[in-house]
Amino acid sequence: MKRVTFKILFFVQKTRVAKNGEVPVLLRVTVNGKRAVCSLSLKVHPSKWNVVAGKSIGNTRNDYELNARLDTIRLRVMQIHRQMELDGESTSAQKAIDKYLGRNKKPAIMLLDIFREHNEKCRKLSNGMSPGTVERYETSYKHTAAFIELTYGKEDVTVADVDHKFITDYEYYLKTERRCSHNSAVKYLKNFGKIIRIALAN
Repeated sequence: MKRVTFKILFFVQKTRVAKNGEVPVLLRVTVNGKRAVCSLSLKVHPSKWNVVAGKSIGNTRNDYELNARLDTIRLRVMQIHRQMELDGESTSAQKAIDKYLGRNKKPAIMLLDIFREHNEKCRKLSNGMSPGTVERYETSYKHTAAFIELTYGKEDVTVADVDHKFITDYEYYLKTERRCSHNSAVKYLKNFGKIIRIALAN
C-alpha cells in the first residue's frame, strides 16, 4: 500500500492587515504533495507570529487562547484524516478541510417538510385514518407554521431547533393566540409529537 504523506501548517496572510495591525491565520493541509487552504477566522499581530512553530510567541491571554485554539484545530484535522484512512475512504487535502468545516454534512431536516410529507401520506391512505384525524393534522400543521413565523420570523425551522422551550412556547401560543381549550391544545401537541418522532426516526 502506498504511504500517504500528511502535513498541517498554520501561517499568516500578511497582505491582509486589519486596522488594528492584525493579520488572518490560515490553515494549510497537504496530502501527498497536494495542498488545500482555508481561513480560520483567527487573527494575530505579525510581529508575534513564529513561522517555524506556526503559532504566536506573545505572552498575553489572547496569544495563549489563539495557540490553544490552533492545537485543537490541529488535533481535529488529524482525527478527520485518520478516520478517513480507517474507513478506507480516499484521502485528500481538500476533503480533510471540507470535513473540518462541515461542508460534507447532510442537509438539515426541516420540521414543516416532515409535517407536509406526513400529511400527504395521510391524505392518500384509503383506510386506517378517519377524515377527522386527517383534518386535525392539517390544522396542526397550519398552527405550527403560523407559530414558527410569529415566534422565529422564519418559514421553517430545523428539527434540531425543537427543544423544551419550543414546545412550551408552542403550547402557550395554542392557548393564547389560537384560543384553544386545554384538551384541543393537548391533541395538537400530540399530533406534533408524532411528527417529531418521525423526524428523529429519519
